[in-house]
Amino acid sequence: LHIDPEAAMKAEKVTQGRPILHGLCTYGYIGRAILEQECGGDPSKLKTFYGRFSKPIWPGETIVTEGWREDGRVVVRAATLERPDEHIFTNAYAEISG
Repeated sequence: LHIDPEAAMKAEKVTQGRPILHGLCTYGYIGRAILEQECGGDPSKLKTFYGRFSKPIWPGETIVTEGWREDGRVVVRAATLERPDEHIFTNAYAEISG
């Protein structure tokens, strides 16, 4: 599914017949963006990071992460540069300390 084109073909409903980027990789890229922008690169400041994988991402796409402060949290969502109107990571937030 993630690296095997044959497995991706079997899961065509989700993958559109091609390998997809692993969710943990996606989560890591988005988490890194939050760490850099909201925590000054200090992982000890990131207390909670939660989100929903909404759409698949294909290797080679560029993840675009945006966030804003709301009710003491950083609300987060992400799309790709190639599909800016399709949010791939939603219902997401991060809680940051000090």
